[in-house]
Amino acid sequence: MICLYPQPGLRTFCDLDILIPVDRVPQFKQAMAMAGYKPLSARNSPEDEELLKFHGHLDPLRRQEGFAIEPHLSILSGRGNHLIAMPDTWEEKEETKADGIMSGHLNREHFIIHALVHCVKHLSGSGFIEIKWFIDLLYATNAGRIDWAKIMDISRKWGVEKDILPLMATLNHYWQTDIPLPVTSEPLALNILVEGVEDRQKQYYANIPTSYLERLFKIRELPDTAPRVRYIFHLFFPTPENLRWRYGLSSKWLIIPYYFVHFLFTWKKFFTGLWYRVLYHPQ
Repeated sequence: MICLYPQPGLRTFCDLDILIPVDRVPQFKQAMAMAGYKPLSARNSPEDEELLKFHGHLDPLRRQEGFAIEPHLSILSGRGNHLIAMPDTWEEKEETKADGIMSGHLNREHFIIHALVHCVKHLSGSGFIEIKWFIDLLYATNAGRIDWAKIMDISRKWGVEKDILPLMATLNHYWQTDIPLPVTSEPLALNILVEGVEDRQKQYYANIPTSYLERLFKIRELPDTAPRVRYIFHLFFPTPENLRWRYGLSSKWLIIPYYFVHFLFTWKKFFTGLWYRVLYHPQ
């Protein structure tokens, strides 16, 4: 908003994404708590948050007034190799001063790669890309001379080249951005660009079995038996805070019945996903 848009109010948003160094997570959480922020409990358990920290974001934080804060450790949304990308990201970050405040942000090439990967994440996950994300990219490409060869070199190094090529072809096809592509790539069809995939519900459910199994197999990344047992248990029976968040329950509600509901609902989603997986074969 600060670096690309003529006026910050032109860019709608509902939360603030903050990129933080992996080794500063405890200090970050402490600072946010001192500022009055509390976790939304959007993760099943602390172990779940730890294992998924590079695939999305840490548990969002919120206080009574203000936007939700999403703390991120990676700009690649679980794709590519974050271990290679993150040192580059921090080494080449830039700063912009606005209203007397110095804000750190991604450099232009890293932002473009991040924005493209972000679009891919939502298209594969929810079957839809918001048009404002393409507007971000258009403002970024028009903000100055872009070294597209450098962007392709970086994306190749980070392991996301194949992810972003169709989106770059889409920008060329519909907005005539003239991005030089190293290989021919098909743009997104217009109906997908405008309305999303044909049946987003099928897309959503068809991805669930793989997602569940991937989370189950992540148990191997935990160091010993105790956190592994807690992780598996909370996959099926989330923490009380998470259950209240999921079903919008106040502290006055008895949550025990909702554990039964959640268990049945989880298995229903899994088997529905298997059914759609067989019939739908999502790309």
